[in-house]
Amino acid sequence: QVMIPASDISEHISTAGTEASGTSNMKFVMNGGLIVGTMDGANIEIREECGNDTMFIFGCQEHEVTGIAAKAQEGHYPIDPRLQAVFDTIRSGKFAGQAEPDAQEEFESIISRLCNIRAAGTWDGDRYLVIHDFPSFVDAQATVDSTYKNRAQWCKLSIQAAASMAQFSTDRTIREYAKVIWGVEPARREVDEQAMSARKMAGKDKATIAKEAQEEASNKQAAAEAAAKEATKLEAAAKEAAKDATTKEAAAKEATKQAAEKEAAAKAAAKEAASKEAAAKEATKAATSKDAAAKKAAKEAQSKEASAKEAAARAEKAKEAAEKEAAEKDA
Repeated sequence: QVMIPASDISEHISTAGTEASGTSNMKFVMNGGLIVGTMDGANIEIREECGNDTMFIFGCQEHEVTGIAAKAQEGHYPIDPRLQAVFDTIRSGKFAGQAEPDAQEEFESIISRLCNIRAAGTWDGDRYLVIHDFPSFVDAQATVDSTYKNRAQWCKLSIQAAASMAQFSTDRTIREYAKVIWGVEPARREVDEQAMSARKMAGKDKATIAKEAQEEASNKQAAAEAAAKEATKLEAAAKEAAKDATTKEAAAKEATKQAAEKEAAAKAAAKEAASKEAAAKEATKAATSKDAAAKKAAKEAQSKEASAKEAAARAEKAKEAAEKEAAEKDA
């Protein structure tokens, strides 16, 4: 069986923040198509599920819209030369002109509104910021072209996207709506086995009924044996998981114990370091005191030495005076 995507590419290009993308993008991607789109609506969620490389994103972000409109009001809303060329060609009448004056007038009216740059972001101008997003749209299309040339890569992205769309299935969506929004629980209908059996047997002969009953019994027995086998496997897996959990719990306890020991050792080391630091400060203080005392003693010694020298000098002078006086008396 050959499987091909329902589409190679689809465009979902509503301006960011308008929430106007609908759900058609989901249907395209579920069937293998990639998206050219803006960061609006379901495009955002699809990109989160499928991966950035499965989408060709262009245009402004929602938080940028206000700033773009504000700049436009100041007159800063440039028109890409390529888009300006398109506008000029339309205005020249090439597509409608005199043959269809009503259409030409309508075309020019649309272009005039788009080119009312100071009103961009409002209904009087480029409400959906087409002019702003156009250059990045062209760039996105160029990326599509270059990527499509690598057929193996494109096929890989197509499969990746389609296989990532379980989040958007109807079953998941209805379950979530029932639980979160509607607040309802599943209400299963009881099956009337006898009535079903009677309907199955209606119009059949006894041999056919007996054969089908035997086949059904065999099928039920086979299903029961398969279920028992599966239960045995699940039980073994549960035991193995319990064993593994016990091992991990023991490892966790041991790790906790080691962490506690390391923490206690760290606290003891910190306490010892603090004690040594205090002792070092005390020693420094004592050394500073001794140094001050030594300096004081040295100063006192210098003072005494100076006094002694002064006394010796006075004594020498007195001796010399006495000797002189004695010599004069002898004379």
